Amino acid sequence: MTGSYNHRFFIETRDMNNIKAMELQMASEKTEPASTNLTNEEVEQYLRTALEAGKIALENGAETARCDSIINNILRASGSEDFVTSVISTSIIASLNGKTQIVTIKNWSTNLNKISVANEVAQKVADGNLEIQEARKKLHILDHTTNYNFLLRLLSYVIVTISMPILMNGTFVDCAAAAGCGIVMAFIDALFRRIRIHAFASITIQALIMVLCGSLIAILSQGRVTLDIIMTSAITPLFPGLALTNAVRDTLQGDYVSGAGRLLEANVKALAIALGAALGLLVATLITGPLREQMLDTPYGIIADNAAIFWIYAAAALFYSAGYCILFEVTPKYIIWGSLVGCVGKTLALFINYQTGTEVMGTFLATVATAILAQILSRIFKTPAIPFLIAGIMALVPGGALYTSVLLIITGSVREGGARLLEALMIAGAIAVAIFLIDTIFLTAHRIRRKRIMKRS
Repeated sequence: MTGSYNHRFFIETRDMNNIKAMELQMASEKTEPASTNLTNEEVEQYLRTALEAGKIALENGAETARCDSIINNILRASGSEDFVTSVISTSIIASLNGKTQIVTIKNWSTNLNKISVANEVAQKVADGNLEIQEARKKLHILDHTTNYNFLLRLLSYVIVTISMPILMNGTFVDCAAAAGCGIVMAFIDALFRRIRIHAFASITIQALIMVLCGSLIAILSQGRVTLDIIMTSAITPLFPGLALTNAVRDTLQGDYVSGAGRLLEANVKALAIALGAALGLLVATLITGPLREQMLDTPYGIIADNAAIFWIYAAAALFYSAGYCILFEVTPKYIIWGSLVGCVGKTLALFINYQTGTEVMGTFLATVATAILAQILSRIFKTPAIPFLIAGIMALVPGGALYTSVLLIITGSVREGGARLLEALMIAGAIAVAIFLIDTIFLTAHRIRRKRIMKRS
């Protein structure tokens, strides 16, 4: 009896083990990546679509982490787990099922609308709400469209250059003079965009022309305008604020290669601005002679004597941010919101700086408020925060300090220029740390909420 029982137990145990083995095999087959079902044509299509979406985002000012997320969302939609991506500031590498492709970035621009749409397309593909063929068509159309024509860009240049003298405690005469330079800048920018001149040469020539225009206006006004304010306001659209901010953000994300590359890009642009300005100042000094000292010593701050100074600064910050929304091709329906975010951030920074005398702390706290508002608006409108965030922080980016530091170094004031450069980097670092902090908090909260929903279901 005992032998019969043991024999039967052995058979039942063996059968149970066989059943479990079969169940594990079936489960593994169900969870096995669908990569074996992808044809070469499908692999090619997913790769090309993902790379095109990432390229559009990267060349229009997105940070590398967002580009990586866009590419991964599209590749993950293929059903395969055999994919790898690598994004740096100048190229993208993606591999799916052993097939690898690479794209390089040669032309850079700033179009926040394209980043938002590329992110939206990738998310829809990942959610299964958009076919890969249709996504490819949408991306192709997106890559060849712009939101604003020349007249609107001209208006945005005028708005930005008018607002800057107010924020620099200039006069209304300075605003009018800066607006004239802004008009000239708009035509030069349109010309260089058409002929696609090299970025370094383009920035240098534009800075040179702007300084000469400011000097000419100062001569014609017989010293009634402040040359330094006009010069800084005129070259404001050239400031590499986005590149500098993304450099620190990429570094904080752990992408040191892209961070170093973007920081070098920002420094090269600042060098081009300073070189053009230095050449312009040299020519202006030769032309104006003794009048130059009078132009630089012109007293300014008339607006600061106004009782409604706070509201004047707030209005200037509002229009300044609105001008950048147009320059950065923000979707029209988001312009007012991006402008309000920028207005809140800049006025808060000015208030804190006035109370404490520390620009770094004021910029940090103002950026925290700006990033929180951007995240809230992104959830209200169900769109990435970048259109509200980047346009909102441009009034906080230390482009003027970066330009001044390089210009001082070129003209021989190395110690003073180094101090200004360190200050600019500290302000940019404060902006990036604040954005990184708020992004981390909201991302963590989103993940916790998603886990709770999954547990309940």
